[in-house]
Amino acid sequence: MDAAAQTVRVRTETLGRGTQLRRSDLTRDAERTFSQSVSVWGWNAVPVLPGTLDVHASARYLDDFGVAAEDRRNPFVETEISRFIVDIAQVRYQPIAAATLTMGRQWMPSALGMRDIDGARLRLTPTLAPDVGAWVDGFAGREVASGWATIASDSWDVQGLPIDAQGASPGGLRVGGDAGLRVGGATLDLAWQRRTEPADAEGNRAVGDERIGAGISGNVHRRVAISSSASYHTQLDAVDRADLHVSWREPLVHSVLSLGIEHRLPWFDAASIFNVFGARPYEGAYATWQLPVAPLRTTFEARGWGRAYDANLDLTDLGGGEDDARALGGGAGHDTRFRGFGRQWTWRSFASAQTSVDRNQGGAQWLLDSALRFPAVRDALIIESRFLGLWSEPGRTSSVAPGGAFTALFGIVVPATFGELRVQLEGQSSDFYGPNLNAYASFSSELWL
Repeated sequence: MDAAAQTVRVRTETLGRGTQLRRSDLTRDAERTFSQSVSVWGWNAVPVLPGTLDVHASARYLDDFGVAAEDRRNPFVETEISRFIVDIAQVRYQPIAAATLTMGRQWMPSALGMRDIDGARLRLTPTLAPDVGAWVDGFAGREVASGWATIASDSWDVQGLPIDAQGASPGGLRVGGDAGLRVGGATLDLAWQRRTEPADAEGNRAVGDERIGAGISGNVHRRVAISSSASYHTQLDAVDRADLHVSWREPLVHSVLSLGIEHRLPWFDAASIFNVFGARPYEGAYATWQLPVAPLRTTFEARGWGRAYDANLDLTDLGGGEDDARALGGGAGHDTRFRGFGRQWTWRSFASAQTSVDRNQGGAQWLLDSALRFPAVRDALIIESRFLGLWSEPGRTSSVAPGGAFTALFGIVVPATFGELRVQLEGQSSDFYGPNLNAYASFSSELWL
């Protein structure tokens, strides 16, 4: 793309979903959800300016037409079923090649992970030598916290008041910086971030979290690559994340062997809801081997891992006991592309199992994931299917019964010149929820101007 010319890209996606879910009281939940998303990119939006000025905006509207009319008029329900969320709304100005100023709602990657804020970010990228570059970042803004901000309609009730006592900024104020050095293919990255809570009645702002992180990556040999990162949480007075990864491309059969070790001490803030699924501190190690077999047009993969969970540092106190728990797991899979009936097929599968060494502290889990995709009509109709199965056995001292969850999906994809139509039918069943059926229809399009 020529940055000197005005260029506009518009991408839209329309999604409809229908659900039939049987509740425990034998009634059925019939959701009829609709969402419409629009993303717009504009490069060199004001050509008369020195340098370049780019804009990017992305927003979503969601609604549930399955909600009864009397509930739709309820102000407490209305904010949940009819929502307008702005994901990105930013202006980026680059007066010279080595300086970029970004303002608005934006995503920011760094050695401490990805964050989204409503604020400003200044990035300097000087070139120190022909093969040596550097960068320095500084930013400040209000943490978005999953779309809750003044430009998201679901932050306010019908009277124009904030929904919760924290107001329109539950994420607080986040400031930070990032600096790094790139020499050839090697990089060094240092980062600092601090989030303060919204001011209380007396105007005081408590520190929500403060972290310092570093990361390195590069090739120590033309066939060996390494990467490592670590972060220190000042509020916990502990290293909350550390890892080391090594990858080797061996020359005999052109396979790839990867090894790694990691340490996790989960913590919670406004943007870490996913820690709910991995809230126990642990140390672990893993190994992965990928082997391409050209005659079979298949890449095989094998994985193995082990983890030691420290119950004494379990911040969430989920009842794991005072003893450490250890788990071992492994899996194998393939990615195959082959021709059959005059068509190009793609088949991917992976099966894995994990079991607890201390059977009193945990159980065992088995997972199977398999997907198949092929064109039924060349370049006009694509068939896709997927199956997911999970079975779990509890520990010996648990009163929970064994159980499983299963998902089967069948869909068709119709490509077009300027978009893609996708229709999917999904069936789900589990020992806890019982069976339910979902139907999806989506259309995505992209236009360049």
